[in-house]
Amino acid sequence: MNFSQLQDRVRLELLRRIDRGTLSVSLLARQTGLGQPHVSNFLHNRRGLSLKSLDKILKAQQLQVDDLLPARREPKEELRTVDQNHEAEIEVVEIPVVTHAVAIFDPYIRVSSILELLPAPGDALKGLDAR
Repeated sequence: MNFSQLQDRVRLELLRRIDRGTLSVSLLARQTGLGQPHVSNFLHNRRGLSLKSLDKILKAQQLQVDDLLPARREPKEELRTVDQNHEAEIEVVEIPVVTHAVAIFDPYIRVSSILELLPAPGDALKGLDAR
């Protein structure tokens, strides 16, 4: 990812937060110390940001570059435990627990958004479709 792609991803995330109502241009300007017109021009894709200004925005919004990268769809290693009563292996799948706002509004779950991982038996989840 190059610098202009990073700016586009930051812009998209900030616009999502503004659409959700958790952020406004004036609040972001106060948090970063940047001028409100400067922030507005960035959000409307009329101008870019310097590296220093981008760092201020990332820090103010508690974002990391990892949060802006697309989610990797790598197959995870499933945990296996031995059932002591039947001596058979049981698949255990870890389900990420996130806040309701993340579940509703975020297009993918970031590692920084996960509150905890909930282990569940894999057989119980096989009939469920991903949405």
